[in-house]
Amino acid sequence: MNRTKYKNQHIKENYDRISLVLPKGQKSLLKGFCERMDISLNEYIKLLIKADTLSGASKLLSMMSGFT
Repeated sequence: MNRTKYKNQHIKENYDRISLVLPKGQKSLLKGFCERMDISLNEYIKLLIKADTLSGASKLLSMMSGFT
């Protein structure tokens, strides 16, 4: 097995993928924001999710409770 196939197999077995669809131009804005923080866009999204779920109570859900 060559290196690329090995890496792809490892990723398939050990990671989940999520597809994200954004309005046109939003990706480049986020990438620029992340570059200034010296992190990848993927790491930024992972950190946001971790920060929102770490306490066990989503900040987003508490903000949305007033909308229902």
